[in-house]
Amino acid sequence: MTQDVQQTAVVAIFDSRPGAEDAIVALHQEGLDMKRLSIFVRDLHTEQHASGSSKAEQFFVLVHGTAEMMVHARAILGTISSSHLGTHASSHGPRVATGLALG
Repeated sequence: MTQDVQQTAVVAIFDSRPGAEDAIVALHQEGLDMKRLSIFVRDLHTEQHASGSSKAEQFFVLVHGTAEMMVHARAILGTISSSHLGTHASSHGPRVATGLALG
């Protein structure tokens, strides 16, 4: 019988790709494994203007791992400007991101 290890994820939402990329770089520089870091993009809408179209997007930075790792990740992400910072706990092992609703 296998025992589920509780996994936790920290999610930060950014309004720009450079902001999300800066967060990934900061997390990696502080020792977090790149295999535990992900960026997802959500296309909110596209608006047509006389000068062309503009696209509104949100960028989600997801960090998953143990509770100790998440304390470290939250501390790092707390110093970077994001529009939202949240934590999600799961006992489903490494598939923690599958239950995360991005919409």
